[in-house]
Amino acid sequence: MEDTTNVGSIEFLHTLGLNEEMVRSHIFRPDHVRDAALHFDLHEAGDGDGDPVEPPPPSGLLYRLNTQKLSSDLHNLLSGCVAGYSMQLRRYGRIIFDRQWNWAKTPPDGGLAWAADVQMHVASVSKLITAMAMTKLLQSRNISPDARILPWLPKYWQKGPGVDQLTFRKLLTHNSGLVLKDEPGPSDFQFMKDQIALGTVGKPGYRNINYGLCRILISTIDAPYLFNIFLPGATDA
Repeated sequence: MEDTTNVGSIEFLHTLGLNEEMVRSHIFRPDHVRDAALHFDLHEAGDGDGDPVEPPPPSGLLYRLNTQKLSSDLHNLLSGCVAGYSMQLRRYGRIIFDRQWNWAKTPPDGGLAWAADVQMHVASVSKLITAMAMTKLLQSRNISPDARILPWLPKYWQKGPGVDQLTFRKLLTHNSGLVLKDEPGPSDFQFMKDQIALGTVGKPGYRNINYGLCRILISTIDAPYLFNIFLPGATDA
């Protein structure tokens, strides 16, 4: 970093909780930053759909991502513990790197090599997408993560004990207490409906139902009439 920097750059550092000395010393985690937390300004909620129209801060102030080294490091990390992979990094729709390696299905399983168009069950990776969609929706509707989910559950569902205390945060952090068994469990529509009727009789723990319910709630918040008017008796069938 140069010995001097412009006022705009200094102001940008301050918005990140940093100063010039910390950057020169390679300290990019201020002392007051501890654990990541779900937080946003509910009074300035937006839809987040627009791409930035301004260019990123000038180079030299903060490090840029070495994408080729990222690709190489990911390969070194994954190749020793997975049968194969397909990975792609994009920025604003432009492909930065595209890499496939080894098997999507091993020879005893059918012998299918990885390619960009090979389909794979994403399993619980879908929870990341659900969390992003839920966070964006709550922000756009000015709903706190600590708001209770009861008003948005389908009206015709029976609600068991403790359901009226469930919040979006409890679902997103697997602290709902739904489901008795100590296992991820199913999360189809009928199962979730039955568990809500049973109530929060279990202990907090990793349960598929937590994120399955988030997907139901995304629908009821965004289009409540679907469940309450057009589909009053909806089941999986």
